[in-house]
Amino acid sequence: MKAKLVVLSLSIVLFGCSTIHSTVLPQADGKYVAIATHNEERVALKTVMTDAKTTCKKAGHKDFYSMSQKSEYVGPKMTDGSETGVSGFALKVAEAAAKHNNKENYRVEISFACTG
Repeated sequence: MKAKLVVLSLSIVLFGCSTIHSTVLPQADGKYVAIATHNEERVALKTVMTDAKTTCKKAGHKDFYSMSQKSEYVGPKMTDGSETGVSGFALKVAEAAAKHNNKENYRVEISFACTG
């Protein structure tokens, strides 16, 4: 019982708000690379797409096309589910807290160029 209370208290402390981090890097020949990190892959992907569109609109273009896209999980190690008992429970709660609190679980990158 004590272990569950400690884990529960720890998870409450670890949970926090997440923010998105993104940047657009100009490359040669009018090409760009947009990079975003977030604790949810779909949010990071949406952000790089929005950043690409905004970059091209600011440069006087109507749209963009993606030349490549990469998405990778860079957060804490995931448990494999083999842990059992109190220690397994503690690992799963700590993993959930870390995944939620880590601002950079996913890194999404697209290479793009403006068109139109």
